[in-house]
Amino acid sequence: MRKTIAEIAEVVVGGQIITRLIDHDQDGKPEDEKIGTIVAKSIKDGFLSKDNGNMLYNAYKEAPDERKLTHEGDIVIKLTQPFSACLIGKDDCGLLVSSFCAIIRGNKSVVPEYLVAYLNSYKGVRQVTSMMAGSTISTISLKNVGALSIPIPSVGKQKEIGKAYENRIKAIQLADRLKELEEEKLNAMIAEVDE
Repeated sequence: MRKTIAEIAEVVVGGQIITRLIDHDQDGKPEDEKIGTIVAKSIKDGFLSKDNGNMLYNAYKEAPDERKLTHEGDIVIKLTQPFSACLIGKDDCGLLVSSFCAIIRGNKSVVPEYLVAYLNSYKGVRQVTSMMAGSTISTISLKNVGALSIPIPSVGKQKEIGKAYENRIKAIQLADRLKELEEEKLNAMIAEVDE
């Protein structure tokens, strides 16, 4: 059996275009008045990457639309190339989703980990990219996001695939951290001989 995103989600909502007060590093607002903002580059390799400046933290001129703030279990997707989607966990609630991203919220009959795994799979990405349009920046419309067709296996199989996906994410994050540590080590060695 297959269902579309529109059939399994309560809502698919696009990100918000919002004006920040001043440059995000110089606005003078206390940290607790700033809102973490997911931008397209925040979603990488199927997870939310908050390292290396991938997230923005800004104070905004107007309050964000509550529908565009993340909830646990939401799936946030990039609407641009390279396509990727991530699952929002309990530590990532209340983040603002910016334009060029969208939220799939309230999956009725699908395990969220399975849905994000499918969207990031070869078949899922191929389906998304076949629906993208635009010559300068390829994007997928919200209407086409809703039309994405997802196979719906048993709940047990969804959980099994979701767990395998979570293990993949952990492996990628560990490899990224190892790469950072090796780069730091190399830079320290270079700095030592360049004094």
